[in-house]
Amino acid sequence: MPEDDAYRFEVTGPKRKHFNWDVPDDKRAILACLVSSVYSLQHDRSKNYTGTPQALAPPWWTSFNYELLDVILGNDKLRINGAVFVWNYKNHWKPARAPMVVLALRGTDSLTSDLIVDFKIANQELYKTGRFTAAYNALRNAVAWHGKDNVCITGHSLGAAVALSAARMMASHGQFVEAHLFNPPFSSSTAPYKSLFGAETYSNLQEVYTVAKAGLVNLLVDAAKRRESEAEFAALGSWYPDMYVHPSDPVCSGFLEHFKNYQYMLQGKYARLAMPHESIRGVLCSSKAKPHHLIPSARLHVPADEGKAASARDAHSLTQWWSDGAVVQVQFVNLTGQEHLDHPLQILFGGISYEPMV
Repeated sequence: MPEDDAYRFEVTGPKRKHFNWDVPDDKRAILACLVSSVYSLQHDRSKNYTGTPQALAPPWWTSFNYELLDVILGNDKLRINGAVFVWNYKNHWKPARAPMVVLALRGTDSLTSDLIVDFKIANQELYKTGRFTAAYNALRNAVAWHGKDNVCITGHSLGAAVALSAARMMASHGQFVEAHLFNPPFSSSTAPYKSLFGAETYSNLQEVYTVAKAGLVNLLVDAAKRRESEAEFAALGSWYPDMYVHPSDPVCSGFLEHFKNYQYMLQGKYARLAMPHESIRGVLCSSKAKPHHLIPSARLHVPADEGKAASARDAHSLTQWWSDGAVVQVQFVNLTGQEHLDHPLQILFGGISYEPMV
């Protein structure tokens, strides 16, 4: 495939022409396309296509009646890390479920600057990066101008981690913003061991780690700070970010284990003590880090076929989320005991199947 074709909407985008915001599969596809547009924007910039007839990015948003309002640049002011889209009211009325403003953030490419941010995620220091600061400021400004109910943030891979961190920060201040996160990295200290030791050993290791963390929290974290962390964690239980997770993707599949294992371990007191706090290293060093994966609730969107992708690369791809005929299960999870308004009985790891797109 020619290099440009990978960024061309007509080649790699959805084959259908009509979408309905009331259909969850359609909404997922549209938001994934808006994220893909940021990859194309950066490609256009690198090829000097921007503003010329050769530009590849515009169909990724004009096809869904959005306009490009602004771009979010990296620290070097040369690379496009994100984009802000606004609904084009001149062309069409806005459906109720379509966000007025969408902030979309791309994932990693091969450049060193992106890889450094990836390392910051693994080191639980994403909040220290310029990439996070720029996204958070853009989100905060959008909410200030348009209201939290009219704004959505979305991203893929690294961009999903940044989006989750920014939206989590807003949620901790009582501003619950709609967030759609495609293949977000899971940065737990135990995550790398799953591939080394297998699922069963990893589950046991995570339980031991949780017990150890709970013990250290009890010994080293003063009561006032514990109450503060626990109150913030409980407050986040009313916020449900949409997380699109593939079981075969080593980058994001840890979220499935995270929620599943903590749900099981909540039968013991130590899990409730450990959950609101950062890593063992963070407890020992009195770190102020807020790991982006440290959330109590989510809507997990998981392929209904248990994620039988051809490779880990396919499982991490953004294109799978707008694939025609895809069937995705939604799993509502909450570790604080709060009930979801639409599902008062709480569906914990029991899927709701949406019909495939036609």
